Amino acid sequence: MSKILTCAIHKGGSGKTTAAYHLARRAAERGWKSLLVDLDGQGNASQVAAGVGPGSRVDTPDYLRAADLFDAEEGLGKPILPAEAAGLSLLPADLRLLEVERLPLEAINTFKTRLHAVADAFDVVVIDTPPTMGMAMLAPMFASHYAFAPVVPDGFGLAGAVSIAERVAEVRTAHNPDLQFLGVLVNRFSSRDADQKRVVASLEAELGDFLIPHMIPHSTAISALSHTRQPVWHKARSGSTRQVGKVVRAAMDWVLDAAAIAPAVAMVGVR
Repeated sequence: MSKILTCAIHKGGSGKTTAAYHLARRAAERGWKSLLVDLDGQGNASQVAAGVGPGSRVDTPDYLRAADLFDAEEGLGKPILPAEAAGLSLLPADLRLLEVERLPLEAINTFKTRLHAVADAFDVVVIDTPPTMGMAMLAPMFASHYAFAPVVPDGFGLAGAVSIAERVAEVRTAHNPDLQFLGVLVNRFSSRDADQKRVVASLEAELGDFLIPHMIPHSTAISALSHTRQPVWHKARSGSTRQVGKVVRAAMDWVLDAAAIAPAVAMVGVR
């Protein structure tokens, strides 16, 4: 049975696309058939996975695209686009995603049914979502087995982390009992920043076990993803980049392992 994971946080600039891409890429490296679904209309995950330059759109009308999952009239017989990396495939974003927010709530069921049909051919499906709590973020939560949230440790990030944890709990209770919240992934962390340390302490107090035990450091090697189009651990040249790569890879492995073993128990409420 495939595992469907949604990367979501309703705050821009949190590193959501970077986390989603690295997770899908790591799953492929571990030998699993991996699919990256890009529901963010900006299409950044699509650009990286397809190997096109920054600012370019992945124009693939002959292949299945992420927006097709909301369209019951669109057949699922189109081929799925192989990504640049071995073992990774892609449902790219296109401009039709801008119309998704106008769809009726019934479109969530269409999305869920069609996503599960596509997911049957894969071991792991990773969904990148837009930074707004609309249809393109809500529908994946109704359809996923797991969710996690990358957060930059500042005051806005703290509020966003608590909010997304509460929203996942609401969806699990009312709509998708299979949904498990794996936790919050602290991103762009600086151990020298006293304010960030205080926010992390607050996250631990608010979320407890829902704080992923790996923190991604602030690094230019990670922010260069749009140009390198490779995971940060790939052919790292400097010692500092290799160290950052080890941390990021460990975080992705933790998420994948947690998804494989997370028990189907009631999610503990946010403290």
